[in-house]
Amino acid sequence: MAISFPSSIQTSIDVPEPKRFDARFVYNFFMPDEKLNDEGLPGAFNESADLYAGKRRPIDTRVPRFIEVSFDPVTIRKNETASNEFLDESLRPDDIRDLLIENFSNIQSEIDVAAANSTVVYLQDSDLIDRYDGLLRLIAQVNNVARGSAAQQAKALRSITAGGRFSGGMMLKVLGTTASRKKGLNSRFKTSRIVSAWRKRRHRARKNMAPDIPLLTHFNSKFVGNISNAASNNPFGPYSQNFAEFNTELMKVQKSVSSDTDAGVINADDLETTMVPFEIVALDDDELFSSSARVIGYVIDKQEIMADGSIENREPLILSSAHIGSAIDSRVKYGAVYTYSIRAIALVQMPAVDQDDNPVIIKSLISSRASRLDKVKCIERIPPPPPADIDFIWDYTQKKMMVMWNFPTNPQRDIKRFQVLRRSSVDDPFELLVEYDFDDSEIPTPRSETPRGDRVIPMEEPVNFFIDHEFTRDSSFIYALCCIDARDLSSNYSMQFNVSFDRYKNSIVKDLISPSGAPKPYPNFYLKGTLTEDVMKDSGHFRLSVFFDPEYLTVMDDNDNDFELLATDLNGGSYKLQVLNIDRQKNKVLTFNVKDLR
Repeated sequence: MAISFPSSIQTSIDVPEPKRFDARFVYNFFMPDEKLNDEGLPGAFNESADLYAGKRRPIDTRVPRFIEVSFDPVTIRKNETASNEFLDESLRPDDIRDLLIENFSNIQSEIDVAAANSTVVYLQDSDLIDRYDGLLRLIAQVNNVARGSAAQQAKALRSITAGGRFSGGMMLKVLGTTASRKKGLNSRFKTSRIVSAWRKRRHRARKNMAPDIPLLTHFNSKFVGNISNAASNNPFGPYSQNFAEFNTELMKVQKSVSSDTDAGVINADDLETTMVPFEIVALDDDELFSSSARVIGYVIDKQEIMADGSIENREPLILSSAHIGSAIDSRVKYGAVYTYSIRAIALVQMPAVDQDDNPVIIKSLISSRASRLDKVKCIERIPPPPPADIDFIWDYTQKKMMVMWNFPTNPQRDIKRFQVLRRSSVDDPFELLVEYDFDDSEIPTPRSETPRGDRVIPMEEPVNFFIDHEFTRDSSFIYALCCIDARDLSSNYSMQFNVSFDRYKNSIVKDLISPSGAPKPYPNFYLKGTLTEDVMKDSGHFRLSVFFDPEYLTVMDDNDNDFELLATDLNGGSYKLQVLNIDRQKNKVLTFNVKDLR
């Protein structure tokens, strides 16, 4: 009877990962050097406890901008015993931060503890949805191109893929059929129904499935190159794209290990546990000690993505409590792009023997697996409100009309330009009379508008009045104002006033034409009546041609949720046109169905 050798003892450490990690940019107010300065405020850096101690308001008023991270703290489970006297001393709250900072280089990931001769590969099939979507499209094309045998369909599918990259056998596998199925793709289902059902669910799948399924796994370094090569050669297999990206490096790892050891043999050294202690404490022979572990804090790793695509590491955020679920990072520049991920840090203490076989206690800092990366772009997109308290005053001495206004309520404090506009009637467009430019940004934002140079007046301080030298006692003009912020975001029009001069009363007359808020392209948006009519009148024609040409086929929100504004045959939508014959007092409703050919 064959007896196998006993397995080697393995040490496995599993530190719980924080859940629902999220990072978001918070913009409070403008600073001239915000695109250059990432020093932050020492009092706001990492002071996550302030968010739960009623100090959020002082943070918002003192810190111009920051990135707030939030997560669900890990569930704390302890197994330390009363004999571990030094455990409580090491876990004093005041000492945790110093402990993590002083031994930061010794923090070891749990995935590096398992085995010495192994390679950890991070896999995340982020393009799974796109590849699945593409395969369904190919299948639909084949169904239209070839309706013969499975082999004929595979041949057609291979011909419409780039360069004939895939073999015929692989095409048969994609089609989910065999040569014995003579009816081809339609023998089991209708392709159109599958494509339709998939399109309704792909946005939900993209949000909930593909980006959030990371896989970190160990491969023996002696075989990792062969495993990667086999996986990358199957483009329809899971993680094939990841393996294709890592394949060259993983082959180098395998060759390097194989040159030093026997590539065909797994020995005990391959399975040896590796732990990096930051402290070793002597233990008496008669002293009992049980292994213990406790999560003592978190490390939030931070990187900056530069304009050229390169990535630079930034100082991590260290949280010195296992119970805190949020933090702020004030060391950010406006316009920069950062990535964040979080790891829980556990203090692990266990008995061991030193090189002289003396009993010792080793203390190590072990981190959990990092969460998914959360990318944050430090951009604020809130346009300013239009100027407030607009008034028109006649200067009897100079015989000129003066326009006056005040700053609107603007918590961001980022208004950097005022525009004064005028037109003769509601049928005319607005003309820019003057733009006061008092932008003190050290790196100004490029302008999207190109006003005439003689209408732009640079200045160091804002001015809130304008004298219209063209206005006389016989004039009648419509005036409006706009604000532009440091991001070149423009407000809508302010209240629009028709201003004239009453010679009999010898005073200015102003009439409200439109409330504030009209978009710049549509100054008459809030005038009486509607911008567009729902009824078209026509006579003397007997035929009707309807054209359907939407600007966008799909409109999604920031989370890739489809608003489903387009009514097509896939979602059972239709469009209706009611035709009324006034002379004959008859009507007919025409129904139009749009077929989605995507």
